[in-house]
Amino acid sequence: FETQISLAEQSSPPYPGCLVANTMTETGPHDPKVLAAVRAHNQRLKNGFLSTLQNENETNLSEEELDELAILVKNALNIGQEEKPFCV
Repeated sequence: FETQISLAEQSSPPYPGCLVANTMTETGPHDPKVLAAVRAHNQRLKNGFLSTLQNENETNLSEEELDELAILVKNALNIGQEEKPFCV
């Protein structure tokens, strides 16, 4: 991880960007298979965050609150939104 951060800090524009984000915006709107793959990827990420939040739920949040928090975390990391899969 630190190596990737260091490499990114040393590079200059135009940056290569995120493969998923680039695919969402460039190909996803026009290709149903790509759109399905991007949505599945986003769902998998959200589920991963949700699982972590459930495991560490010391404040006893409801399942609905945990789900909302998982979506918030995913979106805060600029991964994309389920409702608008092309927004990064």
